[in-house]
Amino acid sequence: MATKLYSLRFALLVAPIFLLPNVVLAQAATAKVVLYRPSKLFSFGINYGIYHEGQELCRLSNRRYLVTTVPAGIVTLRSHVVGYGFIKRERVLRFPAQAGETYYVQANPLYFADALDMAVVPADYAKDRLRRITKPDHCSEPLSLNQ
Repeated sequence: MATKLYSLRFALLVAPIFLLPNVVLAQAATAKVVLYRPSKLFSFGINYGIYHEGQELCRLSNRRYLVTTVPAGIVTLRSHVVGYGFIKRERVLRFPAQAGETYYVQANPLYFADALDMAVVPADYAKDRLRRITKPDHCSEPLSLNQ
């Protein structure tokens, strides 16, 4: 009986050690994308749908940000106006993402507010702009700029 208890304790202690590499590999195969929309008077009342791999990530509002995790490799983000059926102009941003890295994407409305112009920007530049944006959008987790 005592041998079975020791075997059970040993199994409970050793099993997490074998499972840990799989968890680390799963986390390492992803990258973080922080997409933000600075405050603009023009088109302040329009939301833009942000999509990755055909799935909607968020409807990004004025002066808000979105934090999401994507698989490493080529990231394809799409955006278009939400709620106006006659406007279907879509903008696409593609960039290579390395595992474990954080990428900052600034999104600016184009003239006539029919699409978002998105670009990957340097981290220092983005963090300076993000200090002025205090709230995440409804579909995002909070962001810590001390990373």
